[in-house]
Amino acid sequence: MRRPGRAFVLLSFLSFCALLLVTGNAAWAEDDTNAEHFSQLLAKKQFSQAFSEINQKLQDQPIDNDANLYLWRGNTYWSICDYRSAIADYNRALSMGGGGEGINTLIHKGICQARLGEDCAETFLNAARLAVELKTTDAAQIKTIGQALIELQRKKELLELTSGLRSVGGDAALLDALDATASGATPKAEITRRDKITAGMTSFIATPHCVLISDIKKDALERYATIAEGFINYVNDNLYPVEGNYPVSIFILHDKAAEQAFLRNHMNFNMHVQGVYISSRNVLVTFDGTGTGTLLHEIMHKILEGEKHLEFWAEEGIPAYFEKVYGKLQPQFSIEVGFPENWYPKAIKENAGTFKLADIVGKAKHADPFNQDRQRLVALFLNRYGKLKVYLTLVKSGDKKGFKTFVEAAFEKPMNELAPLFQSYLQEIVKDRAKIEKQPESKISLGRLPIRDMDMFKIEPTSHGSLQEFLDGKCDSYAGYDARSNRYLSE
Repeated sequence: MRRPGRAFVLLSFLSFCALLLVTGNAAWAEDDTNAEHFSQLLAKKQFSQAFSEINQKLQDQPIDNDANLYLWRGNTYWSICDYRSAIADYNRALSMGGGGEGINTLIHKGICQARLGEDCAETFLNAARLAVELKTTDAAQIKTIGQALIELQRKKELLELTSGLRSVGGDAALLDALDATASGATPKAEITRRDKITAGMTSFIATPHCVLISDIKKDALERYATIAEGFINYVNDNLYPVEGNYPVSIFILHDKAAEQAFLRNHMNFNMHVQGVYISSRNVLVTFDGTGTGTLLHEIMHKILEGEKHLEFWAEEGIPAYFEKVYGKLQPQFSIEVGFPENWYPKAIKENAGTFKLADIVGKAKHADPFNQDRQRLVALFLNRYGKLKVYLTLVKSGDKKGFKTFVEAAFEKPMNELAPLFQSYLQEIVKDRAKIEKQPESKISLGRLPIRDMDMFKIEPTSHGSLQEFLDGKCDSYAGYDARSNRYLSE
């Protein structure tokens, strides 16, 4: 079934779940190599690695050292916008004395409460009292607490904070600035602002390449996380190097109405789509139940977003190539690809004259989802002859080998010689109509392929090799001649 057109768009977006960086002694003791290490992991957005290492240390460390570990894990939860889990870890750290970082723990807890829209006043008041008690001179801590009290309109308590810190030699200029701010109008909330985008979400998962955020149950989200991470690794290992700005944020809403409302209200995006990757926000949005193909399609947009040589047809054609897949999650992620859509044979037979390779490749427009089904045929054609990876490798290098297009370069043939081969492939699809129309919906199951005989639905790629390999029987074709069918493939 044809999916509604997707859009690959560019919109400006301010980061919505960035960890507040507190300078000075920060949330980390500078002389603590573990703290420095975890700080670097968060700075590099390696959240999955941070979770793994901290959880291991929590199993290994003696109990009296756990407070800082809970603080670090809380900061990691904060980094992926899982504020409730962060608060739970901050509470654990505080119950154990704060690990020497009690002020920062209270500050971070207060901010997470604010992001959820919960009352954070008492937490910041406790941070202010502790700051006076410990005679802190950390400018970042003082400024953050003071700003929060101003935003919460707790000016009396702010004056008590600045007065107490003056008596122990606090930074006079900073304290004067806070007092001056307190005497003016209440500023716009920054420290105590609510995170309108993620506050209503309930499930959060970090993988090496993705942060998944959703309002569905966590066990259901874990399946999406496994598929997303597995697919990215599959592409990296088999087709194209995965590089760039990761992790990508993936929002999966509980139904289509919720997805449309989310896109409209939080992304300023009003098109009705099954899923969308918004490049400038590094955000992918879809909904539960839309199908595996949609998720893989949009992830592929993310993977290819920085490829400056990508031809227009491939912008949608290659992501759409992954809309028809079958696979399994265990014992390791694997997928089968290269399947025509069920309706292709009938459409090709009835509109044969409109499927011309030169037109699909040469007349494609930038970000053209309305022609993605024809463009997908080009990706299938490349796969049919084992050329999809070759194509992407050439695109990556920018090498057309003297041809006009990368498609021609992949085959090392000009378009006029490729056209008959493309038409031959289309006729193969028409010929296999009976089995193609029986293909089930795309599915990635838990432990086995969702259909028993994958090959019966797949047009197998023809192996190509050298003349010697052909003569030795190591490959089935050479120079367009297929020994299995005893004919030239362009016939």
